[in-house]
Amino acid sequence: VLRSVVPLASAPPTAKAWQPLEFLVAVDPAGLVGPLIITEDSQVEEVNLHFRKYLAQTFRLGERLAPGFYRVVVGP
Repeated sequence: VLRSVVPLASAPPTAKAWQPLEFLVAVDPAGLVGPLIITEDSQVEEVNLHFRKYLAQTFRLGERLAPGFYRVVVGP
């Protein structure tokens, strides 16, 4: 289990209330295999897009995980 608190500066750029969202993530030895796939929507499109980009590019999720398939949950 990898657990991390998102810094306030990396919070989604919206004041709208949102639900926890889930991604399906595939990782190989080189990192992420394609984009993160949303399996549970947050109900706010800006939040969905923000965390898809944040986890892949800023948090670098693919570099932190061993090869495999993962369920990633992000909550408010």
